[in-house]
Amino acid sequence: MPPFLRFCQFGVLLCVVSACNGGSDSNTTSPTRPEITPGGSGTLGSWYIRDFTPWESFAASLRQSARYRLQNSSWSFGSGSPQYQSAPLTAAHIEYAHAVGLTGLGAVIAISDAGFRINHEAFANRVDQVTGSVLPDDHGTMVASIAAGDSPTMIGVAPKATLILGSYDSSVTLTQTAIAARAAGAVALNNSWGYTLAAATPTGFNDIFQDSDGAAYLDALKAYAAEGVVVFALSNDHALTESDLMPALPLLVPELESGWLAVGNATAEFNTDHVTAATRISAACLEAAAWCLVADGTWTAASAYDPTTGFSSTTSYDFGTGSSFAAPQVSGALALLAEAFPDLTPHQLRLRLLASADNSFAGFTADGSIELAPGFWHDYSTEFGHGFLNLKSALMPIGTPTVAMAEGAVPVEQATVHTGASLGDAVSRGLGAYSLAVADSFAGQFALPAPALAAEAAPEPL
Repeated sequence: MPPFLRFCQFGVLLCVVSACNGGSDSNTTSPTRPEITPGGSGTLGSWYIRDFTPWESFAASLRQSARYRLQNSSWSFGSGSPQYQSAPLTAAHIEYAHAVGLTGLGAVIAISDAGFRINHEAFANRVDQVTGSVLPDDHGTMVASIAAGDSPTMIGVAPKATLILGSYDSSVTLTQTAIAARAAGAVALNNSWGYTLAAATPTGFNDIFQDSDGAAYLDALKAYAAEGVVVFALSNDHALTESDLMPALPLLVPELESGWLAVGNATAEFNTDHVTAATRISAACLEAAAWCLVADGTWTAASAYDPTTGFSSTTSYDFGTGSSFAAPQVSGALALLAEAFPDLTPHQLRLRLLASADNSFAGFTADGSIELAPGFWHDYSTEFGHGFLNLKSALMPIGTPTVAMAEGAVPVEQATVHTGASLGDAVSRGLGAYSLAVADSFAGQFALPAPALAAEAAPEPL
């Protein structure tokens, strides 16, 4: 690592005013989850959801479970500071993905960070590869558990995803992790760190990538981003007016944009469908706005050391907030989508996240719009990017659903079969045993009951 560089850790642990950690789930009666056909690769072979109503009671039971309530907190940066309310799992509507059985199984998330407690109970049995020499560290341990944690104490976003873990201590180890991520087909390469004093300018770029190790790291990023999605946390400096280099790197290397996401930290007010208001905690998206979104980065997550005793621990948890802990939510979300849409590439999944991000909440002011799919435009702002992460919306049809017909893809509403009154409901009953393959604007495949296309004419009253 060149001497003029210094890595900085985001997500410094803060003073918790009140954390609602919940209790046992033993008195909670979980409803029966509706039947669903998991696995496979085809319209009827995986978790394609048109309507979450059948799973609403199950989602509600998850919201009341101890592991979900662990993440509900009231906190501040110190005495006299504003009081914030956080609920990261439910603000991003992760419970709806978990309710239908999505876990990130089969997906790989790579993480470059300060270090990890590799054998922590939250993810020990799912660490597939470690690159370089990795030492125990609270920060990386928390990040990994948010992306893919699963223990009696906590649940992360993609609790069955596999992890590749590597240190960010040099450009060489960063390169190794990026190469390993590409070789493993990782859906996301998470980076909850940044270079200090390196802005998204030609000077900042040259400071980091001009030597041979930096150039090799950039080449590895290009190769990985051509297939997977690089996720970078924004700075935690709320007052920043110029983006850090890494979140906004596609400004200087445009070919990276299709495989790049920047993620900020924000709290939210929300209902079961959407975010209704948001408060930014980290830096704004700024120059990275066109490929940026936000999530609630306030978590109680796995730690390498017991926060009370300071001793090494494989079962300890601690509280923290920062963009560092918002970024792995997005990486975990990509893993859930990879399981739900096995035929889509990581780049297509990235577009689903941006297109489904909530941006109609109070305080969002559009500064631009981008065409994410033919005919589908999505607003973004320099403050919140495309908006707040929303997994529920990402799992549902986005844009214009179409059905394949002899003349090509036809919007569903134009594919209706109109029948005369004399046929009654004969057509819809005849179609009752069939489903049709319907694609949305982002190539997501959904099953539509065929009777939905039958518009039966009823006799007009005299």
